[in-house]
Amino acid sequence: MVVSTSAVFAALLFTQTFPPVTRASGLVANCTTLSVIGAVPTVGTAGFVQFGCGASDAAFSVPTGVTATPTFTLPAGYLSLSANTVPASFACGTSGLPVFTSGTPITLGATGYTYCAQVDATTVQLATFDVSWAS
Repeated sequence: MVVSTSAVFAALLFTQTFPPVTRASGLVANCTTLSVIGAVPTVGTAGFVQFGCGASDAAFSVPTGVTATPTFTLPAGYLSLSANTVPASFACGTSGLPVFTSGTPITLGATGYTYCAQVDATTVQLATFDVSWAS
């Protein structure tokens, strides 16, 4: 009985590792903690507080049009939450700006946005809150 064996050997030259990649899904946060943009209405005056990432930067960007669902609970003193485009085409509170309803999908066009929070005239301390977005 004849047994024939042959072996092939290969020497490992190198290994390359690919990094994780996060792809834009149509809605991109530009920061995690927002800043107040502009003046805050004094107690006794109802109005709007604008929030973004820095002095005039968008809170979030929409590279392509998207429908997404915000989830949030407004603390005492906040009456509504809407968005304004960057650069701002209109003042917060202008009719026609997208108004967010927690748990309700909204379609946003491709641009950057700041948040506009409508506040009452009587609440002295406006508490922190979060907005989460889902596709």
